[in-house]
Amino acid sequence: MSAALRAALTAVAALQLVACAPVPEDGVVIEEAWIREAPPGARALAGYMQLRNQGGDPVALLFANSDTFDRIELHQTLHDDGRMRMVEVDHVPLPPGQTVAFAPGGLHLMLFAPSETLRDGEEVMIELTFSDGTARDLRFEVRDVRERR
Repeated sequence: MSAALRAALTAVAALQLVACAPVPEDGVVIEEAWIREAPPGARALAGYMQLRNQGGDPVALLFANSDTFDRIELHQTLHDDGRMRMVEVDHVPLPPGQTVAFAPGGLHLMLFAPSETLRDGEEVMIELTFSDGTARDLRFEVRDVRERR
């Protein structure tokens, strides 16, 4: 094996170790990431998760993106005089030591123009970008919530 090939393989192995490293104890922990399955042809879906800031400093979720969707927006459902409406927010604050829930009827990722029909049990990768400069690739499971009741 040539020295150049050996160096390249060593570099690839090192990158794999970094990519598989656990989240630091003082970072944002992301759990229960899922997308509500929608009927074929739906132009928008919603994504949900739990974000827990285990660090000592505030951080914020700034944006999300994925090759599976044309665009992703951060949304909040507001309840005004018995009516519900969704509004886009420019960031979601994550105070130190707190958990922020993205759940039906509240905060959520609005996932526009999926490139394919997503079915129950499939998974989609979405990258989340935070105000501290970190970006995390996250696997979201597609769920048919009608079958889970």
